[in-house]
Amino acid sequence: MAPRRPSFGSFVTDLSAAIAAWEEQYVSEASYAQYRRASAWVVDQSVKAVTMDMRGATNTQFRDPTPWMVDGWQYRRSLAKGRAAGIVEAEAYVRDDQSTVLKYAMGDQRNVRLPGDVGLAQDRILLPHWRNLLLTQGIRPNASHDLPGSTMARILRNASGQYAERSVPGRWGVFRGEIRVGGSRLMGYIARPPMVRKPVSDAG
Repeated sequence: MAPRRPSFGSFVTDLSAAIAAWEEQYVSEASYAQYRRASAWVVDQSVKAVTMDMRGATNTQFRDPTPWMVDGWQYRRSLAKGRAAGIVEAEAYVRDDQSTVLKYAMGDQRNVRLPGDVGLAQDRILLPHWRNLLLTQGIRPNASHDLPGSTMARILRNASGQYAERSVPGRWGVFRGEIRVGGSRLMGYIARPPMVRKPVSDAG
């Protein structure tokens, strides 16, 4: 049983010894054809159990995972292939798109970002600061605790100087640059308050 995407990691489980222990007893009561089908059923149920367990783990280990993330765990049965070729082999895997997201939460080793993976195509990934987003942009996380759809595209346009003709009152402007955090300079999107007219006081 092996996930399809090598970058995500793979594992193989051989159930031959466990299945072979039943061969002589099973064949004496039935036939080799029925034994092969029974063996394929055992392997199929095994990869199905792996898939269901991983979907359940995704639901418990992630905060409000989307159905898209949970459905990334899939499996392929061996019955049709096993009858034709005499080979009993099934597969549990993660879909490619979901693998690029899920792999960051799995394993103890350092993960390597590949072309097409989530995040910026640089050596850093920008993370949302929800308090600042609410204060300057009126943005709240959606039900999955992510940025609402097309939000990042709008911020990118604003940072390049493109603003809608009808702007939202109170929304701050945005530009992209480096800021100092804990002694390090980090790339980020910085908001600046809009210009407002102040009433004239006795001091001018």
